[in-house]
Amino acid sequence: MPTESCKLESFPTHTYVQILPTLNESGWDIIEERGSQVITALGQRDTPACLVDLSELNYMGSSLVAFIVRIWKATKAGNGKLVLVCPNSGVREVIELAGLDKVWLIYDESDDALAALGVSHARMTTAASPWSIWVGAAAILLAIVATVLPLIAGVSPEVSMPVFWALSGLTVLSGLYTLVRSAGHQRAAGLMITVTGVVLLLLAGSGKLEELTSGHRPDVSEGSTDSASEDSESHGQEMSRPESQGASPLTVDESP
Repeated sequence: MPTESCKLESFPTHTYVQILPTLNESGWDIIEERGSQVITALGQRDTPACLVDLSELNYMGSSLVAFIVRIWKATKAGNGKLVLVCPNSGVREVIELAGLDKVWLIYDESDDALAALGVSHARMTTAASPWSIWVGAAAILLAIVATVLPLIAGVSPEVSMPVFWALSGLTVLSGLYTLVRSAGHQRAAGLMITVTGVVLLLLAGSGKLEELTSGHRPDVSEGSTDSASEDSESHGQEMSRPESQGASPLTVDESP
């Protein structure tokens, strides 16, 4: 979501929404679009929990009140929870005039709001796990390289296959980590990485890859055997050739 109007972040425990002053000046179509993006993020959770941060605001119009009401209704529909961080007295007064302070949990500090959600700053690590996604992608690429090396470089499968097994396992682990720790598109990426890793492991376990790489290795022993056979045959012919040069035939004297 564009940071100039509203910031949206997904954490393992909750969704974080920060409303910036420029959203106050945006048209209703922009505000509605931002609200739909937040609701989509909440819909990806079994029990949506949302922290709306109003600490950057010193004024809030009715359109932003309606924006937060949409988010609140989405959390209620999923049996979730909404908390607000609102240190500004003017913004809080707008909420109170609308009577929403009776149904919303409002705090001056984000620590208190997080505590109300059952979250501490120590656990507030981003759901985004880009490093695990990159590790999984790199492991997939290297596993493919390990498969191709015996075909193009003559590397023995006894060397390449253990590497392939290890990289396939790393792919599964990084995919599972991303799947558990992430949300939204990154969780989908984690699922794809996990499935790819499982497929790689199944291919390795079936023995098909080893057969393929073994069948395309250059057979240097065949050429060596043929050469040795030719040398042996040539040597045998030389040994069986009559030694006629430099020797006179043996004669027997039959005279009395």
